[in-house]
Order: sequence, then structure tokens, then C-alpha cells
Amino acid sequence: AARFIRTQPAAAARLMLRKFLLFWGPDEVGHNKEDELERLDSALLRRIPLTFPVALSLALVGMGLFWMHQRDSRPDDGHRTEVFVMLLLFVVTYSFSYIPFFIAGRYRVPIVPPLLLFGAYGLCRTTALLRERNFVSALAAIAAAVLIYLLVSTNVTGYSSDAAKWHFGRGLGYERSRQGERAEEEYAAALSIRPDCVDAQAAMGALMGRTGRLDEGIRHLEEAVRLDPDVPRLHNNLGAAYAMKGEFTNAIAEYAAALKIDPDLAETHINLGAAMEQTGDDESARDHFAQALRIASSSAPTL
Repeated sequence: AARFIRTQPAAAARLMLRKFLLFWGPDEVGHNKEDELERLDSALLRRIPLTFPVALSLALVGMGLFWMHQRDSRPDDGHRTEVFVMLLLFVVTYSFSYIPFFIAGRYRVPIVPPLLLFGAYGLCRTTALLRERNFVSALAAIAAAVLIYLLVSTNVTGYSSDAAKWHFGRGLGYERSRQGERAEEEYAAALSIRPDCVDAQAAMGALMGRTGRLDEGIRHLEEAVRLDPDVPRLHNNLGAAYAMKGEFTNAIAEYAAALKIDPDLAETHINLGAAMEQTGDDESARDHFAQALRIASSSAPTL
């Protein structure tokens, strides 16, 4: 990473700017879950108006109002400035500690409470201005909040949540809770959005294989292998589907392809040995069973 920054400073700067905009952007950047789509799918969460752009715009207006108020306050109010500066330093240093590395919505959660404190001050101060009949300043604060909200709500990076990944994750959840039909619906939805979603292809193939639809399952597993031929697990699963159908020659070819990528897969050695045993090649089968035992014993924890 350091070498990339040194040799390609312009590209590194562009990436850093993009990550900065993503960190402070309107959407929740997904990580292992697509939080933004989960929020929109929830009947409760999507109705809560306090989104990150709202919190950020109110916070920025509150900061401005605080600065202007403190500028005209008595000296004995100085401790409030110290608290303000400490909170602001936390927000700034925390955000910049993540921006050089990995951006996801979950990592900006700790800065939300300070932003809400700034925003709460802004709301209280605006209310005080209205009570003092200082309508010009109050309307200026409201207008500033609206303009800032429109600005920070703009998706300048073009980021969008991965709907296929979201449906795939829901499918896994349904499958683990033994709701196969709903899992299949979610996998199908993921593939309708992005047919090149390898995980969804593999999961659909495995699910169909377990429910007796081997031909359909094999087609999905074959597509997964075609999309990403360098994943040994996909070759192993396709080989297992071929073996279930009795096509041991195809199964052996897929197991061998998996072991070519990773020779230390004990499970695949066992599967390959079993397939070779079915074809009458007992000697090769024993060799693969022996290799599986060797791998398993070498990776077993010592007491």
C-alpha cells in the first residue's frame, strides 16, 4: 500500500477522496450485510426520519450557531468551548483514522452521538432565536440546514447497495432456518438482478441438489464454476452433484480440478477416492484415502 501511494500519488489521492466522500455520504456502505437495503426493507426503520444526512446537516448548523454564540458570550462560558472542541476533535480524528483503510457504514456509527449533540444544540439555539424574535437569524439557520441537507444527500460517488448480495444473504438465512422455498426465491431474485453472482449460483445449485433436482442444480453449479474456475470448493460441489447422479467420470474430473488448485483438501480426496472406487480403480482410491488421512492427521490439534 505504501509503495502504491509513493509510485501513484494521483491515483492514491483519488481513492482517498472517494473514500472520504463515501464515509460522509448519504448511504450506508455495505460490508458483510447491505445495511441500507435492510433499512429500506424494514417497515419501522424506513419511517424513521433521522438518517445520517439529517444528523450531519443539523450538526454542521449547530456547530456554526455554537461558534457564533460563543463569540459573543461572556468569558465564563469558556468550558463549553472546550467540550465543543474535544467532541469535534474526536469526530475528525476518528473519521480520518478509518478513511485511509476500509470504508463501511458500520465504522462511522461512533461519530453519530457527537453529531446528534451538535444537532441538538442547533435545534435548541434556533428555538431560542425564535423566542427572542430574532427571525432573520432563525430563518437563516433553517435555510442553511436545508441547503446543507440537500448537499450531503447527494450521492456524488455513484455508490449503490448490492441488491444481489442482499437477496443472497437473505436466502442463506432462510436456508439455515430450513425455509427452502423462501431461500430459493431469494436466490432466484439475486440471479435475476445479477446472473454472474457466483455465490447465488452455487447456493441455488446446492439447494436444488439437496431437493432432488439434480439436473437443475448441476446447471447452476456448472455456471458457478464457469464464472469463477479458480475456487476449489465449487469444483468439489459440482463433482459431488455429478457423483449423486452417477456420472463418476465427470465427478472425478471436477475433484481433480479442485485438487489441482488446492492439493490439501481432505474432503475432496475422500470424494475422489469414493468416485474412483465406483469406477473400479481401487488402487487410486486407496491412495486418495491415504492422502486424506495424512492431511487430516497433520492438521489435527495436538494435546
